[in-house]
Amino acid sequence: MASYLCSSASVLLPLLLIIFIGSTAAASTGRKISWRQAKGRVNCTTDPKYLCGRVKSVHDGDSLRIIPETNDDGDRASVRVRLMQIDAPELSQAHGRDSRKALASRLPRGTRVCVISPGRDYYHRILGFVCLAKDDIAYRMLAEGHAWCYHNTCNLRYKAATSAARVAGLGLWTPGQTPMAPWAYRRFQRRRARKHRQQGKKE
Repeated sequence: MASYLCSSASVLLPLLLIIFIGSTAAASTGRKISWRQAKGRVNCTTDPKYLCGRVKSVHDGDSLRIIPETNDDGDRASVRVRLMQIDAPELSQAHGRDSRKALASRLPRGTRVCVISPGRDYYHRILGFVCLAKDDIAYRMLAEGHAWCYHNTCNLRYKAATSAARVAGLGLWTPGQTPMAPWAYRRFQRRRARKHRQQGKKE
């Protein structure tokens, strides 16, 4: 009888441990930070995580798709995530594809990441800070010269990283280049498209 109990315990204890770890991991996600906090600096180690999951694909230098770890209803559909406080060049811009390549090389398909987020944007994307373990990915993109501070408004750490990349001539700040801020480029593209439509109506 004693040997049977020991054998059962040796099977049950590891199973219970797995269940406990899984429930703890689930409980540690699903919490949002405030929008006010999202305007400042976050900590990938201590701040609450909205979700964790595996990278499915990278769209450009500041957005990707993540497959969340199984939640309560078993939904495994991918979600769109937009990195906060940074703006990468559009794919049709100079350095746009290089920026996407830089993010994809840092976060290859299947990489486990966590997201600190205050919520979603107008396009229903999750806005947040993507963390690879303790590493803040948005910070790395700025430090390597692959993105801008969004509308030149970001936390002091991000601004310092951007300034250092400029001085070092990294990425889109390579000497001889005349980079256009992504938001200015998008505005230019909208104006040009509007002008073409108006010319078409006159013809």
